[in-house]
Amino acid sequence: MALGKHLREKSLGIGAELDQPVEGEPKLNRAAKTEPGKMFAYRGEMQAKEVEFAALQAQLEQFQGSTPVRKMDSTRIRVSEFANRHESNWNTKDFQAFKREIASAGGNVQPIKVRPITGDPNADFELCYGHRRHRACLDLGLMVSAEIADVGDGELFAAMARENLQRKDLSAYETGKSYKKALAKGLYLTQVQLAAALGMTQGHVSQALVVANLPDDVVNAFPSVLDIQYRWAADIAERLAKDSESVLSTARALATERGEHSAGAVYETLVKLPHAKSVEVKVGGKTAAVIKSKNGVVTLSFKKGRVPASKIGKLKKLAEDMLRDSDD
Repeated sequence: MALGKHLREKSLGIGAELDQPVEGEPKLNRAAKTEPGKMFAYRGEMQAKEVEFAALQAQLEQFQGSTPVRKMDSTRIRVSEFANRHESNWNTKDFQAFKREIASAGGNVQPIKVRPITGDPNADFELCYGHRRHRACLDLGLMVSAEIADVGDGELFAAMARENLQRKDLSAYETGKSYKKALAKGLYLTQVQLAAALGMTQGHVSQALVVANLPDDVVNAFPSVLDIQYRWAADIAERLAKDSESVLSTARALATERGEHSAGAVYETLVKLPHAKSVEVKVGGKTAAVIKSKNGVVTLSFKKGRVPASKIGKLKKLAEDMLRDSDD
């Protein structure tokens, strides 16, 4: 037994006892009793701590870049000026079904994102994205789970746009209006910059802006702004360029019957209006008047200054003679 111990110590070149006994020897007190032994034990402790520290650091790295999430009062969150959800959304069957899901879960499982604000007595945070989840919790009187991040207007707009692509896409009208607001507020100087920031094509941005620029009379003719499609907007805009008066007057008439016609029927009516026939009356090579005929209605329009007040009586008599002749 003594010989075995002697050989082990000699092979290490130190006089300290080893942690592992030779088979058959009784277990001894492992406390280091010499300076080299103490150093060996210390080195072992440091290696163990290094392993533990590395494990903790790996766990920390998993959370780097994340933002805090907590439950908060949904009534203390205001909607930003860049909000891209139209009020029509909250009356749809789709949203009502979504709200039932939120109610059954007791709140939103996927957090919304907000930014802290000051100076508003009615709100502590402003919504970055998650308008449907926030509105559902608000209607249901539930607390809402939210990530908190300090972001600027540009970051808010871009995050909101990208988040919607991953969830329920915005309608063409909502998308166009949000792009138009971002450009008007100077978040992006050009359509090219906006498209690049959102990862969209410039063509898509242009199409969306066509929808956003439709006259209110046209928009109000549809059962819901959410029904307007990109292709429809392009066709209507083209028709407006050719005969805006006819399109707008028809749209106003359709608006008085809103809800009685499908979105497709409204579109077909606006783009398939008969073209007004017009004849120019030229004097000295220049257009002095225009005669238009549409749906049996004939109008005669004179250029400004072409008919002095002294000749209105004569014009009236000419019209009477012409109409009398047509009755004979």
